[in-house]
Amino acid sequence: MHVLDDLEHVAHGSHDDITLRAIRECKAALEKQIAKMDGLEAGFDKIAERSRKCHLRNTVSSKLTKLIIHSSVVRVEIISIEKTL
Repeated sequence: MHVLDDLEHVAHGSHDDITLRAIRECKAALEKQIAKMDGLEAGFDKIAERSRKCHLRNTVSSKLTKLIIHSSVVRVEIISIEKTL
């Protein structure tokens, strides 16, 4: 962008309207592309955040499932011990 600014300054100083117009069109197109890239970056950040949350939910769910299974096994062992008494 700085290069285009420098070129625009030179073209303006030399009163070269055709070059000046071309440089301004190029700057406008570049700014448009930069805005699109910023939008893509924001979209990517949202996708990454959703993925992180999904992974966290799956991790919590997996740990909860393991705890439920473990508590069931412990209950069965307690019942088995009580029957032998």
